[in-house]
Amino acid sequence: MATRIRKNSSQGRRGSPSATARESVGTVLSTFSGPSTAALSRGDADTFSTEPQRRLATQKAGAQAASAAVPANPLKAADHGLDAGHSPQPGQPVVPLDPIDMASTVTEDAVSSKVG
Repeated sequence: MATRIRKNSSQGRRGSPSATARESVGTVLSTFSGPSTAALSRGDADTFSTEPQRRLATQKAGAQAASAAVPANPLKAADHGLDAGHSPQPGQPVVPLDPIDMASTVTEDAVSSKVG
């Protein structure tokens, strides 16, 4: 993945994100599941220089936490058969730490006259 480096950009009081953090965030086009290798912590989000990058890093860290909370479906064996399809068992919900963790985009809380 190509990374654009800005010349003369001021980082303010934030440090520079680590290579692992940059790799973990990926792009806005990433899916809900976390990356298979690079781990991202919530603290890494603060190291990015722009708000969209911080929001994306927060969302990715939340997605990784959610996928780590349920590494496998314990109800998978009950998913098969006609009866199971008509009366599925409820799963165990994972409560997000931040509302953006389960958002489909990092701008989902944007207000506009179009969405009300």
